[in-house]
Amino acid sequence: MDLQVEIDISDDGQIRLVLGGQAHGETHFRGFNAFAAFVKECHEWIENVKRFAVTETPIPEAFLRAFDDDGDV
Repeated sequence: MDLQVEIDISDDGQIRLVLGGQAHGETHFRGFNAFAAFVKECHEWIENVKRFAVTETPIPEAFLRAFDDDGDV
């Protein structure tokens, strides 16, 4: 997948996230806590989508696991 992610932090603690490739955009977080909350929400959303894929699609779980990097669906 063509995805570039650039994350840096300024002297005043502001975190800048820049996406390129298949995603694009830039956002600034006021500090680490705001960035951490964003990452947590992304993780929870991904976990919910994974559960939906397992319970709502006709794809066998073994097949889904074969493509899951951490072996956990």
